[in-house]
Amino acid sequence: MIAGFTVVRNGIENGYPFIEAVRSALPLCDEVHVSEGFSTDGSFEALQRAFGGEPKVHLRRDAWGPQGGEGAPIRDALNRVRWDLRPEILFQFDANEILPPEDVPILRELPELYPRREIFALPYRQFMGRYWFNEEFRFRLVRNLPTVQVLWDGWTLGFHLRPTDLLRPKQFWRIAGRTALAVLQDRVKVDLPEQYEYLPRPIYRYYGLFPECFFGKMQTKAWLQDNPSYRALAGEDSEAQRLIAQYRLDHDYDTFWRSTLDLHRRTLARGGRMNKEFPFSRFIGDADHPALVHPLLGLPRYSP
Repeated sequence: MIAGFTVVRNGIENGYPFIEAVRSALPLCDEVHVSEGFSTDGSFEALQRAFGGEPKVHLRRDAWGPQGGEGAPIRDALNRVRWDLRPEILFQFDANEILPPEDVPILRELPELYPRREIFALPYRQFMGRYWFNEEFRFRLVRNLPTVQVLWDGWTLGFHLRPTDLLRPKQFWRIAGRTALAVLQDRVKVDLPEQYEYLPRPIYRYYGLFPECFFGKMQTKAWLQDNPSYRALAGEDSEAQRLIAQYRLDHDYDTFWRSTLDLHRRTLARGGRMNKEFPFSRFIGDADHPALVHPLLGLPRYSP
């Protein structure tokens, strides 16, 4: 069995297509667990309307902890759900990620095809509106092992060992064995527990999808990560606010996202600290986005 899990808080206000994200995970997962963080924008009620009669979807509410830097509230909320899951395979997805249906058969087969692998890295394609700006691998499909949990700000799953694990013989020898394999990897053909897997289509991750919501999201990221770069982007007198003011005048969706992408690049060039890279920019037409997203492209706000 495969259990999917995600968290969301004020997803409507911040422009996360969380209803579509959950729907995209349902064909892969035997059960999907959604933790809602006591939103004030109606996100929980939207989840109830969408999935109240869906037996595979399990809704719960968990309060998010205080700001801890590096996205600790998201990581901790995800791990609270993760530790309650019992199926052998876990799939973690974010509230702005859409899994293409073409990938589902392969993802369901991977644990059987590679029985010695413990975590699988999957390809993600990142977007601002219709602009593809990055592609990367993230460990999101894993075996339900006690040493695997959500890391950083929920960016990936991975191995996390406590000092006490070294006192347990089974874990000690497992760590020692992995270390030896890593040392010998470039000299001897060995099997490591990680597997990087290409899919028919990458998972689509919408860093920004709704212009009217985007800078509210920047304010949330500034709080989550205690990051001055995001605070600057969300400031009332920032260039970002001038972009949204222009969008409200001309309603030019694609120009807004192209300009916002350029602003992020300039922020990085000035030495800003961000948890994203923006190495290129490719305009991708509607037909090449997942069908679940087609009705959302071009909209100013998220209204599930």
